[in-house]
Amino acid sequence: RLTSTPGEEIAPSFSPKGDKIAFVREGKLWLMKPDGTDQKVLVGGQKVLDYDWSPDGKYVAYCRMDGSFSAEIFIAATDGTGTPVNISRHATWNSDVSWSEKNGKVAFVGQRRGSYSMHVVSLQRPAADGSAKPPADQIDWEDLHLRVERPTTTTAEYGT
Repeated sequence: RLTSTPGEEIAPSFSPKGDKIAFVREGKLWLMKPDGTDQKVLVGGQKVLDYDWSPDGKYVAYCRMDGSFSAEIFIAATDGTGTPVNISRHATWNSDVSWSEKNGKVAFVGQRRGSYSMHVVSLQRPAADGSAKPPADQIDWEDLHLRVERPTTTTAEYGT
């Protein structure tokens, strides 16, 4: 048992710094301190199926099912500021979200044209000629959903 509430709690995980625990209770994504205090809903309203922390713990990427049984991938700030951003924007099935630890990408399994495959979203735009690549923890929010790619071949080093 994670907390003393009667609701089912699943998928607990520590933030990368160890200062917070995220978990799913009754379809909502919750955050709390490791001692169980300061419990708050980060994502409510729809059913959260899975999630992953950003490497710095400032964000979570999560899969949220809507009322029509489709599931989308969103990113939300863990401090509760701002509006969550839909990065998949494809109303079918998207799940199994995973945040890259070093290269500013989020991967997920998505359904397109009746089949399931891996998709990868670059959180930054490609660097212009001669310019430095932005740090992996900086997210370029503009048209983020348009940077979804489906790799044709996948290695453990994809996108490095």
